[in-house]
Amino acid sequence: MFCYQRSFGLPTEVITKEQFRALITAPETSRKVKEAREALARGDKNAYDNKKKSLPFVIFIATYDESEKVFENKQTHEKTAKTGRWRNQKYCRLNGLCVIDFDHVEGDVRKVWEEAYAKLSDEDKARILFVFVTPSGHGLKVVFMADAAIGNLIDNQIVFSRKLGLNPDESCKDGSRGAFLTTEEDIILLDERIIDYENPAFGEKYNEAYHEGKSQSTISSPKFLEEPSGKEPPNLGGIYYHGVPYSKIVDTWLGDKKVEQGDRHRTSLVLADHLRYITDNDPVLIEQILRQTPFVKEIIDERGEDVAQTVQSAQGYEFLKGIPKRMQQALKTAGALTQGTVLGC
Repeated sequence: MFCYQRSFGLPTEVITKEQFRALITAPETSRKVKEAREALARGDKNAYDNKKKSLPFVIFIATYDESEKVFENKQTHEKTAKTGRWRNQKYCRLNGLCVIDFDHVEGDVRKVWEEAYAKLSDEDKARILFVFVTPSGHGLKVVFMADAAIGNLIDNQIVFSRKLGLNPDESCKDGSRGAFLTTEEDIILLDERIIDYENPAFGEKYNEAYHEGKSQSTISSPKFLEEPSGKEPPNLGGIYYHGVPYSKIVDTWLGDKKVEQGDRHRTSLVLADHLRYITDNDPVLIEQILRQTPFVKEIIDERGEDVAQTVQSAQGYEFLKGIPKRMQQALKTAGALTQGTVLGC
């Protein structure tokens, strides 16, 4: 379950299905969105911000325990403490939902989303519960089920954004961040499971860190999506397959024997092929993994190895129904082979 604020001066309330439906279908919401977009079109940013801030404000990612909030009378300077479920990260209870904000999308927002959505696996598509065009008309909000094994909220944003091929607003990392709703006409996808969704394991794993103000990413930014292929990619330690870092899986796949000169390109090609089965066949992620692999780093440094071309070549190989035996063994040894994994012959 998640919550909303009737106004910024009031505490949060857990939202019901009926309330949520009423907020997105209210004529007042449609009017405010229309006026906000008209203000933005004529370049009146202040009017736009004021209209946007009057829209329904929903916090998808958490509910909150009761706490005190101090208010000060501006005339008398008298301070009063009020108890309520205030939107405060220190008292958040993360529910396992995650929100990605794609701001300033270029081109047709719905078409951009359609193309990004088509890149996802069926499994990842099933994780998405709500997608809507933001009040500006130029952005997207995506609400999906986070994976605790990947990391915290911003970690999940980074990894899921990579799969979509879009760059998120990375400032939306805290446990108190909310979203201004828009009209029913701007909703692209709505799965009503969102109303009652709760993943206690996610909160159990990350609530304490958020209460201490630790909401920053534990993995690197996906900015490498925008950078030339030759630049150094982020560290892979926080990116997981079935709870095990890819770096550990690759180390296990390689074994103790050093990859000798003369075998390095061929080995990198085989590794790129095998990684397809545990990365949703994501060429960007596969290239990232290769670039962090020591023997591949060697041939990059020595002769400027074209890793992107290696990945592209591997993409042309036949995709088998199951995971290749060498990768199966690596997953088993690394502890990443779980029930339901599709094995090869």
